[in-house]
Amino acid sequence: MKRIIFLTLFTVTAANASGFPDGSDMGTPEMAKCSAAALKIDMKTWKQWYAALEKRYSIIYSDKSKEELEAYTTERVMDKKKALNRNGIDSKRAFKNYFDINCAGEI
Repeated sequence: MKRIIFLTLFTVTAANASGFPDGSDMGTPEMAKCSAAALKIDMKTWKQWYAALEKRYSIIYSDKSKEELEAYTTERVMDKKKALNRNGIDSKRAFKNYFDINCAGEI
């Protein structure tokens, strides 16, 4: 039983630790918020952030197919966009300000 608990904790810790291929220490939920903000800024920035987020999810959820990962990544970004909207971030300028303060230079 102790071995199972240890392996489970090790697996979860490895998925949440820094050291993802994108080189950012940013947490994955925060990266999803930045991806949502990038969506409202420009296509080049959006593609970069979306690719980094999808890469993380492919590591965390290695059992999912490419289509499932795409759907999951898109769903998380849309959820985070809605959360930003609820916090009053709803214009292109507001998204850009959020991105500049919280995301710029992370990946």
